[in-house]
Amino acid sequence: MAYRLIALFAMIALLFCANGCGKSADKGRGSEVVATIGKYVLMVDDLREEEKYSAVSRYPSGDSRKAKLELLGQIITKKALLQEAQRQDFDKDRAFMRMIERYWEQALLRMLMNRKVAEISSGITVSESEVRSEYEDMSKAAAGKLKPFAEMASDIKDHIRNRKIRDALDTWLAQLKTKTGVTVNRAIFERVRIE
Repeated sequence: MAYRLIALFAMIALLFCANGCGKSADKGRGSEVVATIGKYVLMVDDLREEEKYSAVSRYPSGDSRKAKLELLGQIITKKALLQEAQRQDFDKDRAFMRMIERYWEQALLRMLMNRKVAEISSGITVSESEVRSEYEDMSKAAAGKLKPFAEMASDIKDHIRNRKIRDALDTWLAQLKTKTGVTVNRAIFERVRIE
């Protein structure tokens, strides 16, 4: 259990280490040093960034000085634990590295897919005639027992739009796989057992 807790804190460290590790104090208020925690230098901008993800920001105590002290205490605890985990080489553990790799892959995939869906969505239109045609098809299938067109038009339009987005995304993915080039060793694949 302690190993999992430390590994979790180490993973969090990698995510937040980019926000402040090795920063030097340059000009500007956001680059002033708030605290030094072992090897970590906490800058004003880092404190503000940490505040966005902190429970302190979501559940303010009403006393801003107390909230800032609570936030600083959380950061100090986290950074001390992370540095101890690094001293014990948890950040070099193969299982930890695989966990980080999976997180990194998921984050990249999410970003790519969100961007592609937004790109595809911006080019998708649904005409009134498409909505009417879909309504008529639904009405035939339901033997005319549907709500009036005016009540359903918006939902039908959304449905058609989502279907067009899905179809465009499927087409893009198929093209991407072809462009990437995929070769599967069938003999080895068939021997692999997945349980």
